[in-house]
Formats: sequence, C-alpha cells, structure tokens
Amino acid sequence: MLDLLTDSGQVRASIKLGLYPMDTRMINLGRERGCLEQFYDAESNIIDFGAAGDVLIDALLPHGDIAPGLVALIAAATVDHRGLNLIDAAQLPQAPSTRMYVAEAVPAGQDA
Repeated sequence: MLDLLTDSGQVRASIKLGLYPMDTRMINLGRERGCLEQFYDAESNIIDFGAAGDVLIDALLPHGDIAPGLVALIAAATVDHRGLNLIDAAQLPQAPSTRMYVAEAVPAGQDA
C-alpha cells in the first residue's frame, strides 16, 4: 500500500487480528470432512480460500457477523525511505473486535 501513496497520503484499513468466525467455521468443517489440510496451514494459521472449495461456500457468513502488535507492524513498514505513521484508530461498532486504522505516508522514522 505504501507504494501507492504520495507523500502525506493516507491509507485507511480495518484489521482484525486472529480468526474471523467464518474462518473458525471453515476449520471445523474441514476437520469434519477430512479435508482441512487441503486449504489450511495450522502452523502459519493461513487459509487458502481458493483451495477450500465447498467448505468456503458452506462456511460463508454475513459480513455483519464477522467479528499492540499492529502499531509496531505499521511503524516497521518502509518502502524507498518512506514509512507509515499511525494517526487515528477507532473501534467499529458494527464489527466486533475490528478496528479502523488511518496511517499517513511520511519519511521513514518521522512521526506526524
């Protein structure tokens, strides 16, 4: 995303750390059907949605049901001597456990 920003440009992203309820449902369905290893890597906690097939379709939930290391991750992001500075964060009441973050492109190491 940083490559797409001009100086002082802003990126807004909602981020939920951990698994969404749909992810947990997919893992449970994969276990039940004996196909979990086809789309889920438990060591990295990564789901390959393209490989999940019918499990993905059967696990879909409405988006409204999708329920301190991030600041360090944002601060560590640098591209071509530019970085991101977190300037705002807010809890999203319609999406439990999800926050909206606003970060601004700045020269690397500079706070806004």
